[in-house]
Formats: sequence, structure tokens, C-alpha cells
Amino acid sequence: GTEGSCTLGLEDITLEDQGEFTCMVGIIEDSDLVKVDHLFTVAVAVPVNVEFGGDIVEAEDMWMILQDEEVTFSCHGNGGTPAAEVLGYLGSDEAVNEDEDDALDEASLEELANPDDERLIDITKEFTFTPSRDDCGKYLKCSAKQFNDDGELVFEEVPEVSKKIMVVFPPQPNDEEHAAGFNEETGEPVDIEIRFESHPAPSDDQVTWYLGDDTILAGEELDDKFTAHPLEMGEDDWVIARLTVNHMSAEDADLTYQLSAENKFSDEPVFYDFALEFNAKPLPTTTTTTTTTTTTPFVETTTYNFVRLFAEPDVQAQGIGGSSIAAIVIIIIVIIVSGICIVWLKREERLCFAAVYDEVNQKPDAENGNVVKSTPIVKD
Repeated sequence: GTEGSCTLGLEDITLEDQGEFTCMVGIIEDSDLVKVDHLFTVAVAVPVNVEFGGDIVEAEDMWMILQDEEVTFSCHGNGGTPAAEVLGYLGSDEAVNEDEDDALDEASLEELANPDDERLIDITKEFTFTPSRDDCGKYLKCSAKQFNDDGELVFEEVPEVSKKIMVVFPPQPNDEEHAAGFNEETGEPVDIEIRFESHPAPSDDQVTWYLGDDTILAGEELDDKFTAHPLEMGEDDWVIARLTVNHMSAEDADLTYQLSAENKFSDEPVFYDFALEFNAKPLPTTTTTTTTTTTTPFVETTTYNFVRLFAEPDVQAQGIGGSSIAAIVIIIIVIIVSGICIVWLKREERLCFAAVYDEVNQKPDAENGNVVKSTPIVKD
């Protein structure tokens, strides 16, 4: 020390060294000893140990939490003095970045004496968090800062802890209509695909195809009629379930078809309806061919060889054509009309069929004394 002052040096400080110390300064004035006492307190700071509490502790590499369901976890700043200020964050990097990380909502705070040493303080804070899909792969973090009475940071190196999270969800419903048609005429197999989101993806034995009264799992076959392929992974969290219809009958189209899927985070399976249509091959049809004969000016010519009685050359006789038939019909009509006219004229005594009358003189019947009156007699 110097005149009027004193210095206290401590090494290998422990909690046992903290407490009040007195510094006494003595000055001799005029043969008298003048004492001055200075009291000061030594506080020993012990860094806290930061750790998680709750379900998050049981997760090894990643903590799997359900999408859109609020979760609670705790952070502990144990065994330190002064009491730590515990903070919770959500961020993309493993280390705490107060400028970029999101601060989590504090649900509760508890301050207790450390069970091993009452001079130390245990701080427990609970945080609530509702994850979305965008939070998958991020980190939950806790840090513990210790300040002195002047508000200054005691330890430059702030202890922190982090845990990567995976946001999971069961297979999601899909309102898309699923249908496929089997063509009986070609007989070619047809595929039907059902896509759904799930994280993590179900295993093959967690997906069931309901085919009427029968069921098969992904990767199985049914009587060579249906083939359920192993699940395929699409982009992001999409899962593809594919079924091949190798053959089917018209009766199969009336059955009920569904796909069910679940993973270990499902409360119950999700069902996806689909339809199978049977396109029957066309029925055989009888084609009736109607032949229409149209009369044309074409004349079929037949050559007849006559016996040469005279010196004329060979004669060609023409077959009856359309105009000849028309002429014959007209002639027949004329004959019929003429006959009708003759009958009518005869009945009406017209023209040449009119009656002719001649007078015949009769002599009196002298023998009998009768006189006969002359009467005209009509002669036909």
C-alpha cells in the first residue's frame, strides 16, 4: 500500500474468499497514532452452467416437434452467482446471434438456491414456441448472462446451448380427385398415382391400398391384378404412392377404392379416395350393305345370229332400257283409259253406241176382228 491506502491481494479465489474486509490505515501525528478504517466487500462470481430441460433433453441429434402445435421447453442457468439472465432464441445458425435470431416468449421464471451450495443460484425459465414448416432445420438456443451491480457483464464468454429441430407432420389430406381408366380393347396396364405431404414419410407398411374387400401394402401384389409399388420420395416433403392395374373387369369398376397413410406422428390414418373406370371394348357390329341400282343410259347389247334366209346382215337386238319401260307403261295406261272410255260411251249410248229406231207396219188381225195399232219398234 501507500500512505493513506492499503491493497488486498487474493489468489486462487473460491467462494470462501468472499465477504467483508477491513483495511486499517494508521498515521502518527504529534506522537499520536491516528487510525482510519476502510471497509470493503469482496464478491466472488461463479459462472453458470446452461442446459435445456423438458422433452427437448431426450432428443439426441434433433428434436422432432409437430407443426402448428405449441411446445414448451425450459432453459436452466444453474450453479452460478450472481444470478444469470437466461434468454431463449430461434435462429438458423447454431450459435446465438442476437441481431438475427428471434427472441422466444418467456412463459415462467423460477429462481432457487442451488441444492449443493446455497450461495449459488439456479435460474429456470420456460419458453413457448409454435413451429411452422419454415422452422424445420433451425436451432432453439439458450444463453445465460451474468451482470454485476453496475450492470456490467461479468464474463465476456457467455455460456449457451442449442438444439436443432425438425418440424414433423402426419400425412396431409389431399382434395385432388384421383382416377384412372382401364381399356379392355388394348388391355394395357394403367397406373394411378396419389401424392401427399408427410414429414417424415411413412414406411411401406404404413401405407395400405384398399381394393374392394382386399388390401395390400406398398410393395405387394394382388393376384397379378394389382401391383402396389414401394413409396417414392418427391421434392420437399411430397410422397408418391403408385398402383398399377394390370387387368380388371367391368364388375371391378363398381368397387370402393382407397389409400390410407400414416406415420408415427399420426393420431389416425388419412384416407384418399380414388376411382377405377372400365372402358369396355366396342361390341362387334353387323354392317348392312345396301346396293342401289340406278338406271343409266348404258345399254347392254346382246348379239343374235339369225339364220340367213335373206341377204341382210346380222341384227343386234337391244335390251329394254329405261325409256322403253316408260313407253310400255304409258301404252298400258292408254289402253286402260281407252277401255274405260268405251265402256262409258256404250253405257251412255254415245257416239257410235247411240240407239237406232225403225218403224214396222203391222196389219190388222182380221180373223179375230181386232185391229192392231201401229207401234214403233225400236231395233237395236
